[in-house]
Amino acid sequence: MLAQTTTDKIGAYFDNFIIDDAKYIQDVIEKSIPSDLKNKSQTDIEAYMQSTVLPKFNAQMGPLMKSKFGLGMAKLYHVDRIPAIVINDKYVYYGDNVSKAIKLISKRETK
Repeated sequence: MLAQTTTDKIGAYFDNFIIDDAKYIQDVIEKSIPSDLKNKSQTDIEAYMQSTVLPKFNAQMGPLMKSKFGLGMAKLYHVDRIPAIVINDKYVYYGDNVSKAIKLISKRETK
């Protein structure tokens, strides 16, 4: 899954944060490390990390950073479950229907 920024028909911008991407990326990288590596010399371990693990990690840096940022944003807005939509930095709507969330928040703001 990739985090992405999209634009809807009315020109509003949406940031989509997949907050479990960081855990997923970490798990994939950790599982790619051979279990017998711990029996190797420190020099061999460092060489393997430089040649194999570091490039994998660097290739995932963008999604990893966006996922960590999204997790921080979720904490900032006290999001306690997903999916959730934050509108105008003050409303949290639980669900994944952006149109419905906007309509409900618009009604609330016009009252």
